[in-house]
Amino acid sequence: MTDKKRAALEATFRSDAHGGGYRSIREAFQDWTGARPEFLGEDFNRRVLRESLGAGFHSGRTVESLDSASWAQALGDAVHRVLIAEYARPGLQTWQRIVSGFSYGLDFRTQRRPRVGGYGLLPAVAEGAPYQPLDSPPDEEAQFAISKRGGTEDLTLEMIANDDVGALQRIPQRLGRAAAVTLYRHVWDLLAANGTCTYDSTALFHASHSNTDTSVPLSQSTLSLGRRAMIRQASYGQATDILEIEPRYLVVPADLEEIAFQLTTSLVAIPATPAGPSDTPNIHRGLEVLRVPYFTDANDWYIVGDPAMCPTIELGFYSNSPDPELFTQADPNSGSVFNIDAVSWKIRHVYSAVILDHRGFYRGQG
Repeated sequence: MTDKKRAALEATFRSDAHGGGYRSIREAFQDWTGARPEFLGEDFNRRVLRESLGAGFHSGRTVESLDSASWAQALGDAVHRVLIAEYARPGLQTWQRIVSGFSYGLDFRTQRRPRVGGYGLLPAVAEGAPYQPLDSPPDEEAQFAISKRGGTEDLTLEMIANDDVGALQRIPQRLGRAAAVTLYRHVWDLLAANGTCTYDSTALFHASHSNTDTSVPLSQSTLSLGRRAMIRQASYGQATDILEIEPRYLVVPADLEEIAFQLTTSLVAIPATPAGPSDTPNIHRGLEVLRVPYFTDANDWYIVGDPAMCPTIELGFYSNSPDPELFTQADPNSGSVFNIDAVSWKIRHVYSAVILDHRGFYRGQG
């Protein structure tokens, strides 16, 4: 019975649910607790609000007895599950494709990621001659510190009294989507805003990084130009060690999606002049197109190497999970319950991203 009630409560917060949910928050409260409005002046809506207080993070813990305490837990759990479902929508997870590493359980101190170069070419040793000491490889480090993001949303007395199911549904949906969009932009902005590589205090796309070109609208030939630039990247501190990084993703604004699709799916090359296909095999076929619709520059496009083959970006989280956390106010005599007749839910998401190496990135500016 508890699982059935829990499913019905969660369905109440899902606007896409095909039935199965409660018609109002009051109906849900009565079903969970067995409470009924009294006839001698009790403000039942206020009671629902008061007993909807929680005791912190809602993690989906199973509660055996159905009372006001389990109601508060179940309510928070339902909101949290719908929030996470909205947060995990596939369209806002494309950033994960270009991230090469994740770390969890971080504190707020500066995180350091060492980068060590190589020894280059080994020198020849003549017959009978001693081996000479090698020069120590150069070293540097990428640095970042996680930071908090979040806010609050309220379940109000008016929502309960008005049986405003639509307003209730919007709470976890808005919180979950806000968390997803914020993280989505945090990662993609490293490309669009040309974030700084902390290991050398230089912009990601810079002439000294040999990974950017201007006046190169997206085409068969300019994509080949970017491919060659990425393949020719040399190891840190060793120009003789060519990395041969293979491009994996073509990242474009919505304006370039059509030409990007043609360039990455056509069996044959698509020359700019004359227009139309030729019989030349298309070397770019198989690149995966990642569309980032909020990119405002309609001419900029990007290539990203395979994160499994070269370092790109690390994303670090405060908690042991990448999901945002949800908290509920627990004191009925202070805060929003006391001041504005509302129960406040707080969302907290703590993380940051850092560029690990510029060699897996290329930008073309049309």
